[in-house]
Amino acid sequence: MRIFGRKKGRRLSFTKQKLVEDFLPSISLDNDKKLRHVLSLKKKLFLEFGFGHGENVIKLSVNRPDWVFIAIDPFLNGVASLLEKIKKNNISNIHIYHGDGRLFLEKLP
Repeated sequence: MRIFGRKKGRRLSFTKQKLVEDFLPSISLDNDKKLRHVLSLKKKLFLEFGFGHGENVIKLSVNRPDWVFIAIDPFLNGVASLLEKIKKNNISNIHIYHGDGRLFLEKLP
């Protein structure tokens, strides 16, 4: 995968590192079983590739609570920022794929 920039920026704060370790596994779509479950939901699906720090996907998910959002990004610091926003706003309709979006697309039926 070619990235124009870094996959990881500054060292994560303790809080963000704990979110990556403890919270990310519960909403991560790295597991094929979880991915199949999310795709089987009878809801509108929104994919966001390269979500930055997650501001857009947070706003959309709050305004559309009946949709399912999949946020895809290889940048760990962005993932940690999004996790922090999800936790702070108690959002339950966002799932994250941390990695190359092309590999995610290959998993889709």
